[in-house]
Amino acid sequence: MERISAVMLTKNSEKYLDEILTHLLPLDEVLLYDNGSTDGTFAIAEKYPNVTLIKAEFEGFGQMRNKGALLARNDWILRIDSDEVPTDELMEYLKNLKPDPHSIYCFKFINYFHGKELKWCSEHIKRERLYHRKMTKIQDKLVHEGLVCEGLNMIDTPYGFKHYSYESYGDFLSKLQMYTDLFAKHNVGKLQTSPWIAVKKGFYAFFRYYFFRLGFLDGYEGFAVCIYAFNSEFYRHLKLYEANMGLIKDQKNTAKEK
Repeated sequence: MERISAVMLTKNSEKYLDEILTHLLPLDEVLLYDNGSTDGTFAIAEKYPNVTLIKAEFEGFGQMRNKGALLARNDWILRIDSDEVPTDELMEYLKNLKPDPHSIYCFKFINYFHGKELKWCSEHIKRERLYHRKMTKIQDKLVHEGLVCEGLNMIDTPYGFKHYSYESYGDFLSKLQMYTDLFAKHNVGKLQTSPWIAVKKGFYAFFRYYFFRLGFLDGYEGFAVCIYAFNSEFYRHLKLYEANMGLIKDQKNTAKEK
């Protein structure tokens, strides 16, 4: 197997960590970049001989992922989150893979909510997760960060992860608050928006997943996820609009003082 370091951001990630680290035992290294766990994350990590633990402050997802990748022992980086369980098929694929440094490898995600696989509304999309750190890096964004892909080959594979992004409606609310705050903070003064744009983007997200992607076939779980998609777009643009208005007000006050 190619020497690969899995880099994972953690914070109170005990729920799936044992299962994830068990699957990742064949990898040369799993680097956990932790920003303040107070649960059993550290105790679980200590059980695995290939785990390296780094404790750090939260600086935004993009910057933390890049710092974690630089601290890893190997050039090949598997980006993974603490709610993503690699399948046996994925690990077998990595075992036999001879990766090309000029390529980025994309894996599919099978999404779950309330323990139920969502076959429709969440799109079993593929995401860029395996890359050579000397050829590319993660975008330096506070949230919704992806890989810089220009000039590299994108290789889709049929393998991937079971994704347990939301366990409860409380998860919806806590993640909604965090991600919309980070979106507004990252884009204030850079991206223009309005309450009307917030409404349009929210309804588009709902209709896209509930009707166009047949999310109604996933039952009430599908409906809840589609409502979350509406709220995510709606509130991130409202918060950004509010932040932009505050920035304009501050600039006017500064100009008056001069």
